[in-house]
Amino acid sequence: MGKRKNQTSEFNRRINQRILAEAGIRRLSARDIARQLGKSPSYVTTRYNETVEWLPADVEKLAHAWNMTPEELIAGQNGYHSTQSVVEQQLQAVLRKINSGDLTLAANHDPNKQAESESEDAC
Repeated sequence: MGKRKNQTSEFNRRINQRILAEAGIRRLSARDIARQLGKSPSYVTTRYNETVEWLPADVEKLAHAWNMTPEELIAGQNGYHSTQSVVEQQLQAVLRKINSGDLTLAANHDPNKQAESESEDAC
């Protein structure tokens, strides 16, 4: 029989996912993370494997090393996602128009639609 892995908290699993994601974005290995923390690679591996929970001091050190606050690291807010995408900007513009009562938006622009509307009003 193999060793049974200790279960860490759901909160720790989220933190671990965020640390793994940020490390991946930065192309950092467990050895690189260990160096940033001043710990051994096996220390980081046990946390990556969710055998042992990350310490708040570890999260803080990594966040500062990556020019983030610990809150940003945990929440997943980083420089790569800080600006809205073009689609999000377009969506916000459409929502502003709708909320202001501007109903000139249409899924299919038909140049004859205005003429049809005017001819119906004339009847």
